[in-house]
Amino acid sequence: MNLKSIGISNFKAFGKELQTVPIKPITLVFGPNSAGKSSLLHSLLWLNHATTRGETDVFHPTLSGEAVNLGGFEQCLNRKSGEQRLKISLTMENEIPVLEPAGWRLNASTFRLELHFGRILRDKDPTLVSCDLYADEQLLLRCWTCNAEKSWVEAKVEWGHPSLGGIIPQHEIEEHASFAEYRLHCNGMMPSHIELDVDGPGGLLMNAKIESLGVAFSFLAKELPEQFAEIFTGFNSVMGGMQYLPPLREIPKREMDLRSCKLPGWRWIDKNPSLVKRVNDTLALMGVGHSVAMRDLIPTGFLETAILHLVTQAEDRQKGLASAVTSALQDWNALSEDGLRHWMNRHPALREKIVEMWYREIRRNRDLQWEFQQQKPLKDPDAIPPEWWLQEAARELSDNDSWMDPGTEECEWATTVYISEDTGVKEALAAAFADKKFGKMKSLLVEHVGLRLWDKKADAWVSLQDVGVGTSQSLPVILEAYGQYNKLIAIEQPELHLHPRLQSELGDVFIESALGENKNTFLLETHSEHLLLRVMKRMRQTADGTLPDGLPPVRPEDVALLYVSPGPEGRVVQDIGLNERGELIKAWPGGFFEEGFNEMFD
Repeated sequence: MNLKSIGISNFKAFGKELQTVPIKPITLVFGPNSAGKSSLLHSLLWLNHATTRGETDVFHPTLSGEAVNLGGFEQCLNRKSGEQRLKISLTMENEIPVLEPAGWRLNASTFRLELHFGRILRDKDPTLVSCDLYADEQLLLRCWTCNAEKSWVEAKVEWGHPSLGGIIPQHEIEEHASFAEYRLHCNGMMPSHIELDVDGPGGLLMNAKIESLGVAFSFLAKELPEQFAEIFTGFNSVMGGMQYLPPLREIPKREMDLRSCKLPGWRWIDKNPSLVKRVNDTLALMGVGHSVAMRDLIPTGFLETAILHLVTQAEDRQKGLASAVTSALQDWNALSEDGLRHWMNRHPALREKIVEMWYREIRRNRDLQWEFQQQKPLKDPDAIPPEWWLQEAARELSDNDSWMDPGTEECEWATTVYISEDTGVKEALAAAFADKKFGKMKSLLVEHVGLRLWDKKADAWVSLQDVGVGTSQSLPVILEAYGQYNKLIAIEQPELHLHPRLQSELGDVFIESALGENKNTFLLETHSEHLLLRVMKRMRQTADGTLPDGLPPVRPEDVALLYVSPGPEGRVVQDIGLNERGELIKAWPGGFFEEGFNEMFD
């Protein structure tokens, strides 16, 4: 089912009067600073968290992590009064299939689910207090609870609703349906299904008359609950699958493991060559002088372990170390003497064993005693030569599988090392993999993937740290747009750090993602006039028949233009609207976007 609108009441900046927010494939939300635009998106973050986690006292929503702190349930309430109820409603189109074999469905074009949250008891966590389901804006199902300990909510069907007409004879509804009592069950804090309450007074009465109910009992106990389950599944699917990008996206590290990134777009790109191509095509159209590519990352701990293994295979250990490091690592120093000791100091158990072996060898070997006591005290671990560390560490690692288990202290990676394609490192590691002792380590080589950029002007590979912030901030937006399908995607300030021309180009990205094959729905909180002007331009070109090839047509039913502003009792959402030529149906309130004119002519 497609989401058609959102209603918000008593959430942060929004007061008691329910504010309805129409949702179209592209919904642009404008307004002055501190007007409540972010509160609109945060209400959905809150509902997503309540839906997926079953928690209403929300601080850091699941989708935003540390980027958003809602402060708990009381802080989410308008004017922070714990006595109030928070209300959120969702309206969706009816796309329920006809129920077989009965051959019917609830006859309505839209469903609206209105959810009320609050504390039933002061010392209990806030919960779903009641919810109402409307079909074509007429009440169909009313659900409520008066007991915080219940795992279900009492529900009552409005049998006089037109959507139920003609399904079973009216006299059977009048005779039997009045006895039907239901329980509403929830998935988290979102309704999931209803079931006939056979243990309640009505259920006992129905059981006594079950033989006379006939077709009515099948309808009441099975077919009608299945229809409601389909409706609730639609609402759960939209909210549970929602995606969100904060105004300040994750700043990438110089060596960034994509699969450990918080933003999901980074995690998908290495598995999807077609997404990489689409991103690069978009960057080229936007005039960005970079393209993206994937590269393998490997934990330093694993690299060191593999090199230690190579050293143990050499006839001359000291020369073997030099040749292994020189031929395999070439131009980067991954295993300096200081680096080796630092690594050993991070692994105290292994270090202790090697020091013990060293002392034992010193006591047996007088030549070693004479050689090293001239430099440092014999019991000083720094007196241990690096080749001894390597030899004994390799020996210990080879004899004990526990040192090679992924996730253990020995396999941690303090730094991330790139294995370049023009060195022999991969071949050397492949040889190490042939040893059965290293079988457990193979997954580490493929589980860490990084991203790099090709600088077309410099003709060289660079990191995201080497280019402008706008690139690292816009890439997650493009990845969300092209990597998601049939999702509700909320983004705060997608234009952040972008040049005005590139802000305009983002408009085409959203148009392609929303109206092309991805079929996403965007809720965009923005200050960008350039983004809006591109959308308006594509609407005008659609009407004139001059739309560039490859772009889907853009019509008034595809774009919602909203303006959020303060009102006497809370924030007010105004639907400005655009006509088929992309022109404003209503004027901007208060001369919004007239700053340029005022600066030149005032």
